[in-house]
Amino acid sequence: MENQNLMTLSQFAVKARKEIGRIKVADLMTDSHYATNLLIRSYFSKDKELIEIARKASNALDLSLMHAIEKYITFITSKGQNQNILIVQDYLVRLTNFLSHVNGDGLSYRKAINAFLKTLRTEERPYCLNLAREFFPFWIEVVKSVTSSSKGNLFNLISLNKQPSHKMLLEVWNNIDHENVTERENIPLRHYSESMDNIGIDQEVIHTRKKIAKIITKELRNHNETFEMNYRNAVNNTQYLFKIQNVKRVFICVSREFYYFCINHPEAHKFILYHERF
Repeated sequence: MENQNLMTLSQFAVKARKEIGRIKVADLMTDSHYATNLLIRSYFSKDKELIEIARKASNALDLSLMHAIEKYITFITSKGQNQNILIVQDYLVRLTNFLSHVNGDGLSYRKAINAFLKTLRTEERPYCLNLAREFFPFWIEVVKSVTSSSKGNLFNLISLNKQPSHKMLLEVWNNIDHENVTERENIPLRHYSESMDNIGIDQEVIHTRKKIAKIITKELRNHNETFEMNYRNAVNNTQYLFKIQNVKRVFICVSREFYYFCINHPEAHKFILYHERF
């Protein structure tokens, strides 16, 4: 993911904190359901600034489904259905969880809706069936547009859950904060964090990048050749977790930056490329 997009997600997390609560930028990048849920809640907000930054975050994540949701929200609010807004928000979040891997055709949509309806109480189904019917034109329009013009898109998080490496990444990602490091290992990690802080990088972004550096640090323990060879092997052995192209770009960037802190380069901070585009 390009640095500008990572900054956008961080800004969204900060802006949404008051209304939604703490948001984990790393989870926005790796969990499409989590991201969609939070973005929908933001779109229903009355805070225009939050809605605008949510729109930018949606574009940064390339969640095409959110374009359909935004159009649908505009449609229902124009009909004066504000009194049902919380109900619509809840059901829309639950509905979209069933649409993540659906092909762009009516039959696939109906199958997804049937699966969705089975999770509901009998008395809820008529309302949700009507919601699904209303939402369909917005969904199919966006899906067909994406299919025809964005086949080469590199970072569609909606497809992440189909990939085995996604589950492995989440497991490593969720556990790395609890991994103990020695004082010697912590020195480059601390200096890397401090250098990012000194140039004004957002704390959420620093935390994300430090976690990647810590994953590399953990892997370094498994190699016992020259440090340069150890570091290269550690990067090679962990990069398979970051297969999505734009996520992999962040990993590669961090791995290059962190190397200079590991070798205690006197000007390591100058190798931080956060403000440059890849």
